Amino acid sequence: MSMLRQYIDHSRPVLRPEEPVVRALEILEEAGRTAAPVVGGQHLLAVVRTGDLRQVLMDAGDGETVPVGEVDSPAVAFLREDAHLLDAVREMVGSGMDFMPVLSLDDRYVGTAELRSLLKDVCRLYHLEPDEATVELEVPAIGIRVSEIVHALEKNDATVLSFGVQTPEPDAEGMLITFRVSTTDLYRLVKNLENYGYLVVYHTPFSAEGGDELRDKALEFMRYIDM
Repeated sequence: MSMLRQYIDHSRPVLRPEEPVVRALEILEEAGRTAAPVVGGQHLLAVVRTGDLRQVLMDAGDGETVPVGEVDSPAVAFLREDAHLLDAVREMVGSGMDFMPVLSLDDRYVGTAELRSLLKDVCRLYHLEPDEATVELEVPAIGIRVSEIVHALEKNDATVLSFGVQTPEPDAEGMLITFRVSTTDLYRLVKNLENYGYLVVYHTPFSAEGGDELRDKALEFMRYIDM
């Protein structure tokens, strides 16, 4: 299973509550980060950002004596290590955060979830690698069976790696289903889907150059004379 504990990151600095604000700023700048968790013992206390720390320096004028633990910061949002990868990404995108602290089931701080890294894992999970292809169909919003489409794809020697359904608008007659497939002949697959009556609204270009019209016509003619 794709649980978050498999993707925990330990590269982000961890600040201690007794750390002077000026030193905390240095730590973040040296690491090239703009925010970090504050952890006391094994417990998450806060997440502070460089803007918060600079504001303290402006207000207090003495970053050597003010500890990080006294810096005002928003309520801490966090994830549990048993969260699913997709739920974690949904939570982070919804909150607008590029990282979130991760806690164990007994509330110990165990690391962070980094959105950029997790998105790469989502790409791997859904086979968004360059070697695979995308095929998007517009189908009736009611009465369609995804299993029938999968059967049509597999009948043409394509392997369905993943798919997604776009929720149709209210009263819409059609909806979009996007497939990631592995196939050795995308041209044949697309043309046969069209022959079956499916409306192919998008497919990965047939050629590396983005789809050469003359080449496509030549391929179509060659297949016609082979019939």
